[in-house]
Parts: sequence; C-alpha cells; structure tokens
Amino acid sequence: MGATSTLSIHKVTMLTDIRQFRKGLRALSELRRSGALRFIAGIPGVVPTKIELLEGGEHGEHFRRKLDSVGLKRAEFDEVVAEVADVLEGILSGVDVDEWTRNAVPAGSDIDAESRIRDKRDLVSKEFSEDIRTLRDRTWIKATAKTEIVNSVSWDVSLKHGTDADDKPHESPVPYAILQITAMPTVDFGSLKERTVTVTLDDEDIQYLLDTLERLYAAYGSMSKRAKRDADRR
Repeated sequence: MGATSTLSIHKVTMLTDIRQFRKGLRALSELRRSGALRFIAGIPGVVPTKIELLEGGEHGEHFRRKLDSVGLKRAEFDEVVAEVADVLEGILSGVDVDEWTRNAVPAGSDIDAESRIRDKRDLVSKEFSEDIRTLRDRTWIKATAKTEIVNSVSWDVSLKHGTDADDKPHESPVPYAILQITAMPTVDFGSLKERTVTVTLDDEDIQYLLDTLERLYAAYGSMSKRAKRDADRR
C-alpha cells in the first residue's frame, strides 16, 4: 500500500458555499498567524492531516472574535475546517487535480460542483503555500518512518478515593492523570490496525515527561536550524 491510497475527499462532495469557504479560510489564516492553529501532518490515505484549533487560554478570546469578524457560526466554521483539512490532504497526496475532481464529484452533478472543488483547492494552495511546503516534508518523514505514527493523544485527570480491595476509603483523595496515545502502523507494516497505549501518571511522572519533551524540543530546534543552514549553503 502506498501513501497515495484513496482519500476521504474522494468520497464526498464539498458542499460549503464558496463565499462561506472564503470567510472560513480567512479566519483560519489569521488564526494560524496568531499561533491559535496548528497543522498535524499525517500520511494521506492512512493517517489524516488534521487542523487543531487552540481555543483555550490566551487564544480563547481571539478565537471567538475572529469568528465574529468573518460572520460565521461555529457549525459553519467547523464545516470549513473539515474541508480545508481534506483539501490539504489531497494536495499532499500528489493526486492530479483533474483526477481529484472526477473522483470527488458524484455522477450526475452539475459543473458547479467540480468548479467549486477546483476553486477551493486553489484558495488553500495560495493561502497556505508556505505551510504546504513544510507539510510535504513532515508527511514524507512519516510515510517513510519505520516506527508507528502518532494518530491522537488524549488525557484526563481525576481523584482516587479508594479501590474495591480497600477496607475503607483512602484518608484523603489522591490526584492522578491518564494519558492515552493512539498510534498507527506505517504503510510498510502491511496492517492499518491502530494501537493504543494508556498510562497512569502522578505529578512527578508528568514533570518527568515535561522535562523530557523540553529537552527534545530544544534538540529538535537545534537540528532544524542546522538543516536550514545546510540548505542555505547549497
């Protein structure tokens, strides 16, 4: 199986009105520039490309204002976000635009449906041209990886008061966290069955992970700068 297997966009027609799509795309672009949005690269046809909206904390108010400024309701904006993610995955797959529109438009649809899909692809290509260049590299890394690919990460926090084996409740409730990581095999594994690892963490475990990730991020940043310097010398 290759990285250009059937895409989700081939199974649906993009229904969002082009004017609404432009509004949502403008909001997405501004959220990206403000740091309130990030792209999570996958493998086209295997692990979907995702758009994560950072709505909490310092980004929350900015996010709400941005939707108000373009005149979109949340449900309308979510539709645009889903379509932009599909378009990005289609672009990254390398599928020819003619083949893409033929497969995406059901038989019997009018010419407007095909035109709408072409317009949306052109708009996304122009708006996120720099991100697309980076996503191509990120997608390539994952498509050629020999290890599993992270598909999703989720977590929860709670208090434990006791267990079924305890004669009486714990003297005071103890906080703990659950971290769940779901991974997909790479295309070379021959299977697309995801695997989930769920671990229980205490406060020291969480700090250990944070410290490790901070060191990883610093090392990754240094390597990225080195790669850029090498590229500039060529």
